[in-house]
Amino acid sequence: MSLARNNGTDLAPEHAQARTVRVHRLVRKFVDSAQSVPDDAKDVLYYTLSVGHHTGVIDCFECVLSMPVEVFERICAALPEGEARYKLEGVMRHSEIELGKAQVDIVIDALEPLASAADEEVARYVGLFLEQLRIVREEPSVYVMVREVVS
Repeated sequence: MSLARNNGTDLAPEHAQARTVRVHRLVRKFVDSAQSVPDDAKDVLYYTLSVGHHTGVIDCFECVLSMPVEVFERICAALPEGEARYKLEGVMRHSEIELGKAQVDIVIDALEPLASAADEEVARYVGLFLEQLRIVREEPSVYVMVREVVS
């Protein structure tokens, strides 16, 4: 009997829920101005923003790709052992990973051979995923969140 996972618990097939993996790309950031920042603290806020810290910054994401979890698992299984596979398998371990500049080239290099895979479904989703990862590579402040979603 196969079991579906739901936040660390197993569900019998009759209670299994749809599981997908979604890729969300950062589309904009803004400073939370719901509370006014005192003048003496503004310099600190602007400094933290300039060095990349997210004090008071809200990241806004857009879902740019959604695939069945089974397809994502096949993609991971098709990758060679290594850093990229371990990173992507983090979705199954932790339900969410972040892919930014530091990891994107390694993941792109590992996924590119799968874009022409014999499994057409895997090849299609890998191609779409690669499009998003290339955007991350080209845009300095963009990153993606990859999440497992149970609905």
